[in-house]
Amino acid sequence: MINFGDQVGHKLFSYDSLVYTYSGEDLLILEKETMKMSSRINVGSQIQTFGVNGDIYVLTKKSEFIVYCIDGKQLQSKEHKGKVFNNAQFHNDHFIANDGNKIVRIGTTCSIIYDGQQLTNINSIEYSGYKEQLIIGDGKCIHVIGNEDKILREFGIAITIMKLDDDQDLLACGLANGQLVLLQYSTGVIIQQDHWHAHQINTLLFSGASLYSAGQEGVIVQWHLRVARKAFFPRQGGEIVAMCNADDNIVINVQGINQIKQVSLMGQNKLPIYQGIHHVYPNTFVTFQNKLVTQGVNGTLQVIHPIQGTLLHVIPICQKNYVSDIDEQHKRDTTIINQFAILDRFLIVILKSKLKQTLSIFENINHFEFNLITTIDYEIEGMDTGHNSIITWGNGEIRLWRQIKQSKGQYNWNCIFRGNGYKGTKILTASIYNEKIIIIVTSISILHVNIENNNIVKEFPLDQTSPDVAYIYQSDVLVCNGNTITFYQNIKKQIITQLGNAQSITKINENLITIQYLNEMSLIIDLKQSKILHGISSQKLVSTIINGRTILYSYNIQNNQYKFVTVLSTERKASLMMDEQDTAQFQQLEQPEKPIIQDSPSLDPNVYKRLQLAKQARQIKELNIKEFLTTQSQMLPSLTFLADRVIDVFKQDLNEQNKNQLYGYDIHQEESISNQNKTSLQLHQLKKLFK
Repeated sequence: MINFGDQVGHKLFSYDSLVYTYSGEDLLILEKETMKMSSRINVGSQIQTFGVNGDIYVLTKKSEFIVYCIDGKQLQSKEHKGKVFNNAQFHNDHFIANDGNKIVRIGTTCSIIYDGQQLTNINSIEYSGYKEQLIIGDGKCIHVIGNEDKILREFGIAITIMKLDDDQDLLACGLANGQLVLLQYSTGVIIQQDHWHAHQINTLLFSGASLYSAGQEGVIVQWHLRVARKAFFPRQGGEIVAMCNADDNIVINVQGINQIKQVSLMGQNKLPIYQGIHHVYPNTFVTFQNKLVTQGVNGTLQVIHPIQGTLLHVIPICQKNYVSDIDEQHKRDTTIINQFAILDRFLIVILKSKLKQTLSIFENINHFEFNLITTIDYEIEGMDTGHNSIITWGNGEIRLWRQIKQSKGQYNWNCIFRGNGYKGTKILTASIYNEKIIIIVTSISILHVNIENNNIVKEFPLDQTSPDVAYIYQSDVLVCNGNTITFYQNIKKQIITQLGNAQSITKINENLITIQYLNEMSLIIDLKQSKILHGISSQKLVSTIINGRTILYSYNIQNNQYKFVTVLSTERKASLMMDEQDTAQFQQLEQPEKPIIQDSPSLDPNVYKRLQLAKQARQIKELNIKEFLTTQSQMLPSLTFLADRVIDVFKQDLNEQNKNQLYGYDIHQEESISNQNKTSLQLHQLKKLFK
């Protein structure tokens, strides 16, 4: 699964040598020294909050209480159906939250602590372990619930956040207008109050003789508790949503740039950070050096591991070349990468802002480092590459770019063709057919244009005059208009769907494309056979080719996440993705368990593992993909391929045993012969099984 911008959560814990936070469905465990990922635990649903006290305690948005040990093993789980928990706070080994106006204790059981019928707008809860009292922020009032109920303090503005320091008898309150008030908890007397934050405070932290606050401004404010003095740690990169102590540093979660970073209280610079994947809605996945490249924030490209979903590199595009007459802040806020492609060693990028559009071409010089070689500003709606050329269209104009040999043997990209005035109100798409011919699809016709003289060689009128989207493959064209898909080829063919208007068309591989509809449905189309292969419920379906395998990902708008769907491959060498079945949401049909071979307790351990793989191989044939409307067994590796793979492993076991004997490995002769006989027997049985 690839998590694009599962935003860092509103909770941080520092425990021993590790830092804990969450992102979407995942608990993230980082090494404090390096801020590198130590482990990642997927809990199966969106995390609401969590706590750490030896073990890890999780409360999900589905009202599930789950306990994990540090190594990720699940210890306890309980779903409290029908409950809706808010403002949850962790205490010892449970959570305290409100369910409506009832304050409840949440663990493996759910019990009512206080029935606050008079409470109408609970927005914050704290618990004093020293006094065994509940502190509830309700609207503008602070209620203290213990042996008796009392209102500790009432403000003129609503309370949005509270933080208690039991040891120092202090209670910090953040108000809706960004004001901060510090109270003596036992008396309710105001010790300090100040109004620095322009927006409400997101997080508060007591540390020694200081209180730290942070929020949307991206600034940490240090409030000295013994003197009325403030200090600031500015320019943290974005809205701060969580803080925790880490020795002489503070660890913060920065939303927007999706970064977990340490901030030194002693003025040190360049402390380690953890950079998550930016919160974006990628239009394109491109494979480069077997890694995924897609859009990031502020005009950057992200290089992502295709399976683990981790960020490997950030390529800053707009900082290298964008228009100089826009001030830095405006440029940073509005510049986006509208489209990009990789052609051989060249990176082609279309940058877009409120003021300009720019075509920039970079050359790869080392790994993921690129140098700008040319850039030009003009209106661009789309781009395609082919035959070592780049074609762009926009505002009714076509431009073709190609490398031209310059003096001293150098090459440079130049515009070799510009054409306009084509029939129709809009150019839908264009493609390079060969060195001399380009194909253009306008709102009313398909045109074959000779770039040497701008003459129209062929023209085919469209059946509809207002198509949604179009796609060119070889010399043929597919056009979507409402519920109709039309293939313009030697024999014109139409398919009627009930999916409404199409939004975009994306290439999967040479034979397959996906059509994305406005109603959050995607169709996979086989261009060779001119038919629909699958329908998938997805806000966006994208693909990439890694090591010869076409991998599909589906976007989920609820948590801004791309999930692995399946592998499209007919190659026998394609690896079996057994570990991704749960992520891909495969479903196994319910059938009685029938073991492939009766396992003997005396089997060699390696052989036993291979038999388990063979059993899974038999079962995988029965799998189907839940989200597919039309099931296609070809989407999964064949049973014959799995059998061949298991048999190859058995042969490797025999070879290893022979090699051990040849090199004088310390194995008793009788035991070695026995192991060979057992392996040979199982190999013979397996061959008979898969005949």
